[in-house]
Amino acid sequence: MEGTMQATTAILILGAAYAVSIIVLVWLINDRIKMRALLKDRARQLGRLEAQFVQFRADAEIGRKAREQREAARIKADEANRRKRAEKAA
Repeated sequence: MEGTMQATTAILILGAAYAVSIIVLVWLINDRIKMRALLKDRARQLGRLEAQFVQFRADAEIGRKAREQREAARIKADEANRRKRAEKAA
């Protein structure tokens, strides 16, 4: 009788340990799946940010060129106005 109780207790302990190991394994797999999904989401966000940054740089370059063109046109107009004033004064 004593041996049967010990065997039953050992089987119950082994069964509980097996159940706990299965639960931990499922938890780890689920956690890994969640982390993978999170990493994919972050990669998508990073891709969008990179695209926005490239667009921002392109817009900044276009803006810089437009400012340079406006400045050149202003200088040219100032020069023409100076010439007209000089002609009127002469």
